[in-house]
Amino acid sequence: MPKPCAASSGRQRISTFGDSGAFRHIHRQIDMKRIIGFLFITFASLVLAADAVPTNKYSLSVGRVYESKPERPEWVFIFGGTSAIRGGETVCLSPETLKKLFKGLPRGSTLDCWPTCDGESEALAGHLDDLKKICTEAGIVFTIHPAG
Repeated sequence: MPKPCAASSGRQRISTFGDSGAFRHIHRQIDMKRIIGFLFITFASLVLAADAVPTNKYSLSVGRVYESKPERPEWVFIFGGTSAIRGGETVCLSPETLKKLFKGLPRGSTLDCWPTCDGESEALAGHLDDLKKICTEAGIVFTIHPAG
């Protein structure tokens, strides 16, 4: 046992974690866990915010069916939200099905479409007037952004 110091009150000093550096090590671990927890919460909230779809805001795009013949291309109509992360899209095989889908959208919705010049515009060309009419009657703002 260590002898008490002459200047001390007669109590012996008992070794603590601080003498071996373990105390500081434990505090560093606790601090790191707090930092990691804070970063996790921050990044999780950012991911959720990025994935949040504005209410009643939708997009429409047209995709070419890969297996279709070049001389007779087939198209699908892809309806979805405007999230930064893909997923949750609905695919319609015909403009008639797309029209039924539009009729079920909530009043006040917005729908943006960006067809390109490479056939996608042609796939919708004969149906645009009907689609616009359906949207107008349903109270949907339908905007076509021309390719340029």
